[in-house]
Amino acid sequence: GHGLTETTNWRPFQVKILLVVPLVVIAFCVGSNFFVSDSEE
Repeated sequence: GHGLTETTNWRPFQVKILLVVPLVVIAFCVGSNFFVSDSEE
């Protein structure tokens, strides 16, 4: 049952990454866009 525990521990970690990665990308894009807009103005 050790392998099962490892998989159960990895699942939430993978889900966390899948949720964080797109959020970071969107935040970076929005932040970069906002910074460019602020600099332009």
